[in-house]
Amino acid sequence: PWFYDAIRLLSENRPVEALSALERSMALNGNRAPVRPARELDRDEAARGTALARIYAELGFQDSALLEGWTATTRDPASAAAHRLLADSYAALPRHEVARASELLQSQLLQDANVLPIQPWVAESTITAVIAAGPAAASPYELHPLFTRDGTSFWFNTLGGSNDTVADDLVVAGIDGRFSYSVGQFHYETDGYRPNNDLTEDLANVYLQYAFTPDFSAQVEFRHRKTDSGDLEQNFDVDDFSTRFRRGVKQDTLRLGARQRLDGRSDLLWSFFDIRRDSGQLTEASGLVIDEQSDTDATQFEVQYRLRHDRFRLVAGAGANRADVNQVSVYDWTGVFGVPCPPFPPVTCSAQSAQTQRHETLYTYANLPAAGGWEWTLGLAADAVEQGSQDIDRYSPKLGVTWRPASGWRLRAAWFETVKRALVVEQTLEPTHVAGFNQFFDDANGALTRRYGIGLDGGLGPVRMGLEASRRRLRLPDLASTPLEYFVRSELLYRAWVHWSPAPRWALALEPSFEVYDNPESDDPGLLTAPPRRLETLTVPLHVDYHHPSGLRARVTATFVEQDLEAAAARPLNQTHEDFTLVDVGLGWRLPRRAGIVSLQVRNLFDESFLYQDLDFTTREPVVEAYVPERTVWFRLSLGF
Repeated sequence: PWFYDAIRLLSENRPVEALSALERSMALNGNRAPVRPARELDRDEAARGTALARIYAELGFQDSALLEGWTATTRDPASAAAHRLLADSYAALPRHEVARASELLQSQLLQDANVLPIQPWVAESTITAVIAAGPAAASPYELHPLFTRDGTSFWFNTLGGSNDTVADDLVVAGIDGRFSYSVGQFHYETDGYRPNNDLTEDLANVYLQYAFTPDFSAQVEFRHRKTDSGDLEQNFDVDDFSTRFRRGVKQDTLRLGARQRLDGRSDLLWSFFDIRRDSGQLTEASGLVIDEQSDTDATQFEVQYRLRHDRFRLVAGAGANRADVNQVSVYDWTGVFGVPCPPFPPVTCSAQSAQTQRHETLYTYANLPAAGGWEWTLGLAADAVEQGSQDIDRYSPKLGVTWRPASGWRLRAAWFETVKRALVVEQTLEPTHVAGFNQFFDDANGALTRRYGIGLDGGLGPVRMGLEASRRRLRLPDLASTPLEYFVRSELLYRAWVHWSPAPRWALALEPSFEVYDNPESDDPGLLTAPPRRLETLTVPLHVDYHHPSGLRARVTATFVEQDLEAAAARPLNQTHEDFTLVDVGLGWRLPRRAGIVSLQVRNLFDESFLYQDLDFTTREPVVEAYVPERTVWFRLSLGF
């Protein structure tokens, strides 16, 4: 009853009280041990952990929500709700788009027939920064009915704001016995805050699922995406942008999937993608204009087995993907020589290339609970990557451990290696984390990474806190070299958080982070641009939330940012240090009977101007700036019925 009361309180805009009720429910869960087997208790804990993470997200406790999402997916890898929640939590983090889209795929394959809308943007990578400002900031879970029954549901968002920003998100979902469906569209456009900073996104999807038997269900999904943008890159020099850069993408994706419950404790999943992609990019440098057009035909297939045993949990799978890429590049030298073509050989006015990319993988992960509050994660992956004339074969070990020395406290540590897959659709069934440390970042294809870290979190009364430190070492392949060479860089990340609910209507969150990017070979061609040799970024966000039972909710956020930068030789800078503080204000009202949410958000309230270097140096598609050096105002309406 405490569990269901927590859900009721959350629906009444009383998340702090819901948190207290849910924690009471989790404390009592162990008393059911005499009448429930261990694996059922694990599912209980996963369900409660999912609800807890949802409450944390409502309160703005991002790091706590992530931890509970990681824990829930480890406790019960077959929980669709846990994977969907983790996907929503990843959406708030930069360079986690691959992990977010992968968690969504796992959630879709594991879910039973339901009326939860499938928003078109959630399955697409490299779009998180866009929707963070768009209508999809609210989750359908906030307005979703608590119990499933036959019928139709609607999910609608709209947004309007500064820089001629408009967006809308409309989804219709339904269920009829064994059959469920979801049809949706997403549109976002903005002129941006500077010349040639515009972006337009159009997405549409159709999702169908049918349960042939209680143990076997299949699904088919079709997605269409069209993107057109200018120069969205944010560099430390405010004048370092192109007025001519353009980029466009059209992509059609067909996805087939199935789930077979082999018995009460094991499942078999299948996933297949067929992708058709056309993209174009226009760039200019020193008078040379390059127009690149490419088309890609790709397929991705993956099969996975999941076992939930009383003494362990096992995930094992295999996958293969292939992409045939044809590219035509046209060079215009008019700005250099005054003529369209250079007057001397061997440089030509155009070039054509055709390349096949392949990637095969095998992996297995085992989670092993042990006495004394210990839980071990052991894994091994084997990857074979072929890109043009280069081959990369790699074994990647995985090791993680979690220890609960006392009630409410948790110590985590992990060490693992990963190979970045050459995926056109950045989605995989492989577990996205090891002991709560993400292993799939938006790196260059074929990148070899090693990450290790340690974290501690716990609570003292109404205060929840945590610390985490991790390091990533990356080796980026130079595909033009023979023999194959790598460029090395490293990333060091320190995070901390303090979450406090001092009163039934108030919540405070402090989540500082310090990130060090070190790239001694800053001009290497393995990256899209010439990133800095070294970049240190300190971010200290503090926000205060207020929730009233009438449905009113408000948030004030103050964020301090400090950066120190050592520029690359190709991009010399006059200034290498910047610090600034931004204040954001949000006001919302939850409509009665869970009908929807109306909100007004003002970012950079005091219209601060500043310099900022974006932290994403290897993304292959544009992103929207993390911090905009001018005041922006957005009005959002979310409805569900």
